[in-house]
Parts: sequence; C-alpha cells; structure tokens
Amino acid sequence: MPDAQVWRDRRVRAPPGRFPERRFEAPSNVVRTIRPIITFGPTRRFDRHDCHPSRILQTLGAVGPTRDEATHFAGKGGRLNHTAMLLVDRVARLDRCDSRAMPTQILQADVERFIDVLSVVTSQGDPREGLPAVSPLTADRIVRESALLERLGWARPESTVGPLDFSGQRWISARRFEDPETPRRSLEMESFVEEVDCHDVNPRSKPSQFGLFSSTCWPDSHGMWWEYLRRNRGSTLFPGPYEIYGLVPSSDARVLEISSATDWEDFVLERPSLHRGFFYPDWRAAAERWDGVHMTARAIATTQGVCLEGRGAPIAPPYWDVESTFWLRWIFRAVRCVDTVETDEL
Repeated sequence: MPDAQVWRDRRVRAPPGRFPERRFEAPSNVVRTIRPIITFGPTRRFDRHDCHPSRILQTLGAVGPTRDEATHFAGKGGRLNHTAMLLVDRVARLDRCDSRAMPTQILQADVERFIDVLSVVTSQGDPREGLPAVSPLTADRIVRESALLERLGWARPESTVGPLDFSGQRWISARRFEDPETPRRSLEMESFVEEVDCHDVNPRSKPSQFGLFSSTCWPDSHGMWWEYLRRNRGSTLFPGPYEIYGLVPSSDARVLEISSATDWEDFVLERPSLHRGFFYPDWRAAAERWDGVHMTARAIATTQGVCLEGRGAPIAPPYWDVESTFWLRWIFRAVRCVDTVETDEL
C-alpha cells in the first residue's frame, strides 16, 4: 500500500453499476480503477420538495429509525437532538436546487450552493456554549443522504470524497485584513512555518499560524477556495489582487484522507489534545505521521460547526469552510505561479 494514499477499507463504496467506473492515477504512478466513495443508506430519502426540518423529521419517523439512529434520539419521544436537526436542515438547504440553472451549469451551481450554505456556519467562540454533541455515525448517516454531495462525488470525487489529486493543488496569495498595506505573500520554502517553529500554544481544529492550505482545482476553476473568494468578491477579509500557485507534492507524501465525521473522530482521538473539556487535534503529533491532511467537501458538510461525541469528552467543532489540504511540512517538488487575477476581474 503506497504511503502517498490512505485507503479506508471500512468505507462503503457505491454499488456496482450505480456510477461509471473512473480511473485515477495515484501519486505512485500505479493506476487504480475505483468507484467514487459514495455511501447510501436504506431506501429512505428526504422530501426534496418540502425542506422544513419538522417535515423531514416526520419522514424519518414514518420510515422508522435504524438501531444506530434510535440510540441517539433525545428522550422517549423519538426526536433527534438539536445538533442532528441542524444537520438534517443543512442537507435540506444543500439540496434546495436552483431551478434557473441550466444542465451545463448544475455543477457550478452545486459548488456555489455548498459554499453559501457552509460559509454561514461560523465559530461562536466558546464551544461550551454551543449545541449538544452528536454521534459521528449519526452525522454520517444524515449527510450521506444529500443529493448535492452525491452529484459532486460523481463529478469531482477528488474534492468531495478523495483521494487527493496530487497534480491539481492550488495555493492563492492574498492580503490579510489585519494589515492591508503589506504586500501579498509569496510562496517559497523560506517563508514556510512548521508546527515546531510556531509559538501558538492554543489548540485549534484548523490551524492558522503554521503550515499552508491548498485546494483542488478542476478544468474550469482553481478550486473551492477560489470559488469562495469569487462568491465573496468585494470583501475586505481577503482582498485582491490574487496570485494562484500550482503545487506538486512529492510522490511519497503521506496524506490523511478525511471524508466523514467518523474519519475526523478517528484522527482527533488518535492523539487528542484536551482543552477546556474538548478534544482537539494534536498537530505536532500529526506532523510526525503525516505530511498533509485532506479535508474533503463531504467531511466539511458533516462536521462544520458540529460538536461530535468522543471517548470521555466531546470533540470541538471544526470550521474548514471548503475542501482543503493542510500541509504540515514543505513536501513540494514543484511550485509555480499559474495565474494572476485583479480584484475587478473576479
């Protein structure tokens, strides 16, 4: 098994014939034939035309919960807790299709819909004041019903469910709002900060003081992070102009694939860092084993702002917004500027 890829045997793959098989060239130059990693539940489906959470809950109740879902209902009334209801509502909002989108624009509309729904889920500060924890298995069962993620998983599996496309990584330079007069960051090894050199001692679900993030591009876009910047054009948070760099990681880079709440739970609890009653990833321990952590779109839809149940303590909610790979060390064999875009060209 190549170190460059992590294959989770416990994932449920799409049944034969459901999707056309796709050929994916692994970084080790071994061509694998895979089906997109899309999971399907029982015959139940949410009512796409009536997206109110209470209506969806009635639909779930009418079919009857599975054993795993039933154990996480709140009380004897058979009701999902508030966090599970949030996820049910999130799926409904993701799947609220734009009837004005042309067939050729459905994929772009899906990406924009994903960004619009997830980007409004922001940190509320102290996680102790948030919603109750939900089981990772329950979260995965709810979000896997999303038709939007199913479409993205077929069209863009490398961004939605993994594995990572090593040849399609993009890093975008922009000024930060804290100091708008400073020049744009340039991408070079000398400016890369590893975790061991960082003095930020506060645990975080998504680091910001070290490493770097990339997003996976596709033929007509520089990736989800680029689409996020386009959707928020005019914002002072990441003002332009922008320089887009193509990154080519080493073929033996060790990348952890996270495509579900269960994957995130496994990652955090493997070497947890306990802070104020919540588990966070220990990024220093992660750097000893991995060069990068790939957070897929499906994992973000399942975990964004969601407090998950852990062993002995809950897992702090992460906020990654869009599909990203967090690189813990400089592992790139090639870096080049592929595009420069002015703010008014977005």
